Amino acid sequence: MTDDIAAKIEALLDEAENAATLAARPWLQARAFANLASHAAALGDGPRFSRYLDYAERGIRRLSPFDRSTIILTLIRACTKANMPEKATSLAESADIDARRIRTPWKRRISLETCFRSYLIIGDLDRARDILEFQEKYVDGDYQMSDLAIAMVKIGRIAEAEKLGRSIGDSGCRSLALRKVAIAHICDGNAEACHAAIEAITELGWKAIALGELAEHMGTLFTATASKA
Repeated sequence: MTDDIAAKIEALLDEAENAATLAARPWLQARAFANLASHAAALGDGPRFSRYLDYAERGIRRLSPFDRSTIILTLIRACTKANMPEKATSLAESADIDARRIRTPWKRRISLETCFRSYLIIGDLDRARDILEFQEKYVDGDYQMSDLAIAMVKIGRIAEAEKLGRSIGDSGCRSLALRKVAIAHICDGNAEACHAAIEAITELGWKAIALGELAEHMGTLFTATASKA
């Protein structure tokens, strides 16, 4: 990264921090700092990440359990990017406890779905399944199963993920799961299995999206390999 680009990034983050500080609504202010923490983590800016995380956590403590749940996922992603798994797990567990205590059914459902995704991010599939069982009558099966299949891909359970992906009824959700499976096959050097996963995406628009994502990933893979050579 050139000094010029680094300076521009610093200026953008300074402007963003100032805007977040001046945000009038507590929920939006906390959400802004959570997002900034995620960006700082991705940029490898430890001091900014720590500062923004602290601001966001202080902000969400003033919110209701439901409002907190709409922000917590962003914080968990930020902590994961910053290689802070214990903090991410603590946030997920706290959100889970909060969500189960919410009395309004639709708010509880949304909050628990956030917890489900949080557990997928930190790799705790057992607790993710527990969320599904706890709110079984509310679950949108196709979307949840797609999320679960993607989580399986991330921990190397490719065959199980592909079987689950092929069983999903909604074409968009099936595409989302199977294109991650296809990428995993390419990473393993199995072009035939990759092709089979892509062919299982029957709707052409979703297949086009899958092929595009696969092309970008192959390009990234090639660039990374070439740079190591």
